[in-house]
Amino acid sequence: MTLAAVLPRGAAAADIAWGNFKGSGHTCYGMLTITSRLITWMTPYSFCRNSPYMIRNRREGPDGISVTYLLKRQSAKCRFRVVVLSHGPERDAGIGWDVIGYLSLGSAERGVLDENVITCSLYRY
Repeated sequence: MTLAAVLPRGAAAADIAWGNFKGSGHTCYGMLTITSRLITWMTPYSFCRNSPYMIRNRREGPDGISVTYLLKRQSAKCRFRVVVLSHGPERDAGIGWDVIGYLSLGSAERGVLDENVITCSLYRY
């Protein structure tokens, strides 16, 4: 499945990072849903429900796509303020997605990976 194949009919390339994703494993089991207005990311350690967001950064090129979402409002049990979703240049848009949750925008911009960050591999469903 190519990236174009997973886009809803009439959707622009900017919409490629919208959709439903699943994670697995001890830390990442759960789901990530991104719509045009809200992010929901549920894992065993963080429950981010229906959080409005703004796109802080978006890169698309030969290395793939990366979108940085800044949550405008976090639910009470949400540990992360910033969610970065990326996909490499693989042709199959159903697999190969990665998500990183950061406590702050500063940590995300510096790419700080410490015990307060969660990184997960995802697949689209």
